Amino acid sequence: MKTSILHFSELAAINDLAFASLPQNKPLLVQAYISGDAKPWINALQQVIQRCAPSATVAGMTSYGQIEQGVIKQQGMSVFITEFAESKVSQSLLRADANEAEKTAMLQQLLQPDTKVLLIHSSDLLSRHANLLPLITELRPDIIVAGAVAQPAGVKLYSCVFNHQQQAEDAFLLTALHGYNLQASSALKRNWFAIGKSMQVTAAHNNCVSTIDDQSVVDLYQHYLGPGVAQHLPAASSMFPLFFDDKVHQTTAFVLKHGQLQTAGASIQSKSECRPARLAGVR
Repeated sequence: MKTSILHFSELAAINDLAFASLPQNKPLLVQAYISGDAKPWINALQQVIQRCAPSATVAGMTSYGQIEQGVIKQQGMSVFITEFAESKVSQSLLRADANEAEKTAMLQQLLQPDTKVLLIHSSDLLSRHANLLPLITELRPDIIVAGAVAQPAGVKLYSCVFNHQQQAEDAFLLTALHGYNLQASSALKRNWFAIGKSMQVTAAHNNCVSTIDDQSVVDLYQHYLGPGVAQHLPAASSMFPLFFDDKVHQTTAFVLKHGQLQTAGASIQSKSECRPARLAGVR
């Protein structure tokens, strides 16, 4: 297995020549992350892949920005091309509003005895992916699950996932890696550090936080990071999430919509049970 990385800053650079070296006789996984005016970039990539590597599996999503050589770029595309020697790749596009029976049926069809990894790309800003994970664990607790939630691509706040033909605004793109000889492991690395004072959650329901230190989420971001960041919520929260730390677990929270945060861990029920929160910065 080997992976190569391509960065594109201009739409015209996405052409057959850039992908001419893709092998035709080996399984390929093409992961793409696009920011800015995403739709023409997605269309260009899909057309090139269909011509140059029609059997490749494409797993892509919109992004608020890509990191290229230590610089965050908010216009362009990063492509990660993984070539497998023996392993196989299969994929399904699942509606986010599918019921439990539909999700279970699709997972049963996608997950094979030799499945080692399941990649989940979600365009679901309402975080219904939380309802999908227990189903995966119940069916296959032995496999590695990894993924991300798409961020709005630019000021138009268009957010989607896409494969080699489709793009969907409210869906999960599930990509499974199969192979009895495939070895997979996972490691969690947080590229953030806490900044600012410790703050207190003052209004919350389950995993949704409304106010911190009696300030709305938008007011909090504006106070500490300025109006430029606050005006671009929820997208900007992917660059500056909040940390909740109970000295045992560290949970990251992102903005779902103006005035509301969604935590990625255990529920925060009330002021008396809440965890301290601090804004995070890029490491």
